[in-house]
Amino acid sequence: MSGQSILVAGTGIAGLGAALAFGNSDYRVTMIDRDPPTPEGSPEEAFQSWERRGATQLRHSHVFLGRLTTLLRTRYPELMKELLDSGTRIFGFADGLPPSLQDSYRARPGDDDLAILFSRRTTLELVMRRYASRLPNVTFINDAGVRGVITGRNAEDTLSLEGLKVERNGAVEDMRADIVVDASGRNTPFPDWLRAQGAAVTEEESPAGILYFTRHYKLLDGAEEPVRDGTPGAGDLGYIKFGVFPADNRHFSITLAVPEIETALRMAIVKPDVFDAICMEIPGCARWVDPARSEAASQVFSMGNLKSTWRSYVRAGQPQVLNFFAVGDATVRTNPLYGRGCSSGVVHAHLLRQTLDTSD
Repeated sequence: MSGQSILVAGTGIAGLGAALAFGNSDYRVTMIDRDPPTPEGSPEEAFQSWERRGATQLRHSHVFLGRLTTLLRTRYPELMKELLDSGTRIFGFADGLPPSLQDSYRARPGDDDLAILFSRRTTLELVMRRYASRLPNVTFINDAGVRGVITGRNAEDTLSLEGLKVERNGAVEDMRADIVVDASGRNTPFPDWLRAQGAAVTEEESPAGILYFTRHYKLLDGAEEPVRDGTPGAGDLGYIKFGVFPADNRHFSITLAVPEIETALRMAIVKPDVFDAICMEIPGCARWVDPARSEAASQVFSMGNLKSTWRSYVRAGQPQVLNFFAVGDATVRTNPLYGRGCSSGVVHAHLLRQTLDTSD
């Protein structure tokens, strides 16, 4: 299959995973990005100014799990070096042990694969995007909106994708390719487009039952992160869940998750003074947001409509559409409490590369 053309709709984490997976190969990859080009400047400038209409979770807390960290470290050492040079940090298995277990810990093979990456999502995407943009067979098209699909039928009358309808500069053009990858995220329009063409696309959904509220902070000059003494940095109090997320360049964030039924609480928590007051009542958060240690670096960001979703493009064992593959949240959207979304999207993309390399 090498030498074929691939259109990727979406340049979030899953889309960038596809750019990495198919980079430096004979595939010709075109990335369709609805947003303007990546901003110039530092990770701090990107956090303040980068606008991503399709990624409402861009400035929420993220944890990049061992599966993703190990994949980047082993397959893309130059990219990992650029991430570390940009201020991200690797947090190893031993680093997270409670004090009672630290003295008895003995490293074993595979422990390194459990390390996670501390980074704001804006920093991770900025560095990944710049790296992917340098790959010789990958092209990014910015300010371009996908408006529909170009379809055909094979000899067995099975629907196949032949390209995308893409709007640029006020005009819609047909962009054809051998393979189309949907990396457009949780609000993907592809299922509806394909159903309109007769495909049986099924979905299973389950609500997460919570709303997210996140605020970012920065350590003051001369201040250090609290000592890891066993005080929980995350927990579930029933009426509220909390988590502290260390990040890059002396930043960290706190996310408070409120049950959807807690109407009064979720209306109040979006106010910065209320958010901080709640954090000061939770020991695991209070020592981080102590005014002698840190200062707020953002407003309070909120996010709702959180669901787990499973989409299937197969019916009775038969694919409903050929030459089309969905990755990341576009196909499997997990409860964000478990932090699997970014890792899953990049893994999906690499499984797709493996599949196309071994099948005609």
